[in-house]
Amino acid sequence: IGSVGWAVVRNDDDCKRLEDFGVRIFESGEIIESNKNIRKSQRRRKYRGMRRRIRRRNHRKERLKNYLENIEFVSRAELSEFFAKNNHDIIDIRVRALDEMVTPVELTAALLHIAKRRGYKAFYELSDENNNAKDKKAKEEEEKDIYKALTNTADVIKNGGYRSIAEAIMKDSEHFSDKISGRYKYRNIKEKDEKGKKESGGKISENDILFPTEMFEDEVRKILGKQKEFYPQLTDESIDKIFDIIFSEKEVIKWILEK
Repeated sequence: IGSVGWAVVRNDDDCKRLEDFGVRIFESGEIIESNKNIRKSQRRRKYRGMRRRIRRRNHRKERLKNYLENIEFVSRAELSEFFAKNNHDIIDIRVRALDEMVTPVELTAALLHIAKRRGYKAFYELSDENNNAKDKKAKEEEEKDIYKALTNTADVIKNGGYRSIAEAIMKDSEHFSDKISGRYKYRNIKEKDEKGKKESGGKISENDILFPTEMFEDEVRKILGKQKEFYPQLTDESIDKIFDIIFSEKEVIKWILEK
């Protein structure tokens, strides 16, 4: 709301008239950030979305731990001991799980790793009613960059003949390795400005690494399909349940109902 009109009206029996009126103007709903017009509501929505995403991520992980413990596949104590060491190569575990038996706690760690970040999947369409021409154009440009980033990343994996995202990350050092540290590089870290602060906005560029959700789904299916050969707890039903916990868009509601 940018302004509110007001009026004082006399409503006596012997006198009915407009005493005074005016308009209260509020501060603009727009703020200037990095030479861009960004609505305060947009900033609030951004942070609210971040909080919601973190909450849902934690719920997913808790549901997955609870389910695997319920089918007597792994215990919380084993997981705590495993993560306390903090010296495990989860990417290596994900690759080994494609071909050989891994321990229950290693498999759980690999699934939790994927559940934490499930790749990119478009959820919302741009509304013609609630967006002006400028917003639509910006959204279209952003979608083009997202599509290019998805296509470029997918082409690297397919052209390299890699069976999964993890295998590509581990073996393709040209695209998924930090040139300085030599560590795996599969997340987009924004550059810092001259003041040492990370760039704001979080928009995807066509040169970013962006994995489609479908590739994570394919990797989970391959991993669980192989590990099913070694563990009787991994039935078709339990595999479908694990898959649903990791990738369902309604995991928060399900988690609450199961509590």
